[in-house]
Amino acid sequence: MRIALAIALAFITTSAAADIAPPPRPEPERKVKKVKTKPPVTTLVGVFGQDGVERCLADWKSEWLNLYPVIGFTPLKPTIPLDEEGLLGKLVVAEGVVDPSGLGRMAPVKHEGPCAMAQMRSDWVNGPHGIRLMRPGMGTVSGAFVVKDLEPFDGLAVRLDGDEVVATLKNTFSTPLVDVRLHLHYEGCFGKPGTDVRTVEMPELAPGEEMTLRMPRVVVDPEGRSGRRTYRASSIQVQTDPTAIAFDLDWPLGRAGVESKCPDDEPGRE
Repeated sequence: MRIALAIALAFITTSAAADIAPPPRPEPERKVKKVKTKPPVTTLVGVFGQDGVERCLADWKSEWLNLYPVIGFTPLKPTIPLDEEGLLGKLVVAEGVVDPSGLGRMAPVKHEGPCAMAQMRSDWVNGPHGIRLMRPGMGTVSGAFVVKDLEPFDGLAVRLDGDEVVATLKNTFSTPLVDVRLHLHYEGCFGKPGTDVRTVEMPELAPGEEMTLRMPRVVVDPEGRSGRRTYRASSIQVQTDPTAIAFDLDWPLGRAGVESKCPDDEPGRE
């Protein structure tokens, strides 16, 4: 009798506990991390140039072979005729698509002698037409750009106003440019020069709108070492956030028709 009563009480207690047990907790909502994907590049803007493979000759000289066109540091695969010599150093805008496979294999090059060892700064890149500067943010288009159309780009203008460099960028496209940065790069007025930079930014540049940079042509770093304080304006660079329009653009002021020399009486030299 006692055993039966104990079993009955245990059953009742268990049933009651089951009735008042809290409901199961819902699983927490899992947050899916959104990955920001880059839209495919269909427009490329920059300075037209050439690149290739340097072949070292026996007399410590060299020649350039396997030449191919570039915009900035992006190799091009033209599907239309291009006047490469006439376009050198000019601002252009190309329409097309990116080929992730790049240029493909090139003919091998045999050197005749040892290549000369040049003391080069890390951002100096030798090419068929001299040294170019690889600014941060350039050469970011992966692969080669297949050019279907190419025209002059008239959205960037640079001039001198007294002792100031004035650069104006106009959005000549039908879509906004996002997180736009205009950089004025400076090169030091001393051997194996260092660099400096001044920047203006806009979160968005709508179609037809303009933004302007106005900075001194020469700047002096008061905290620099003696003889390494003076910098002259050297080039204008355009950068934007990734959209269908990509800028691979650093325009030397000399190419823009703006003279920018170091002062004769360098204020940074004691």
